[in-house]
Amino acid sequence: RKAGLGFLYRRLTSGLFYVTQVKEGGPAAREGQMRQGDTLTHVADTPLKGVSTKELAGMLLGEQGSEVALTVQRSGGKEHVLLLTRGGREPPAQAQAQAR
Repeated sequence: RKAGLGFLYRRLTSGLFYVTQVKEGGPAAREGQMRQGDTLTHVADTPLKGVSTKELAGMLLGEQGSEVALTVQRSGGKEHVLLLTRGGREPPAQAQAQAR
């Protein structure tokens, strides 16, 4: 079964992708690594400059439980490599209970 990472993004004029929202209860929120405002620069070792939105969607989707490495750039230009596990969304009550 295909699963995603639980965040929304938009393509920038630079050809990279900006994280507009990290969905509550999704893998990116549960793992607490991704932030709204991060700029995606790589998926695994693949640079995203020039990649279409549709191509990126295909790179982010994968088998539920599989891991993917994302490189993000944060304000100040520092890059971070995030290892996220693809999966479904948890019900909000369950996600809130885990956050405590």
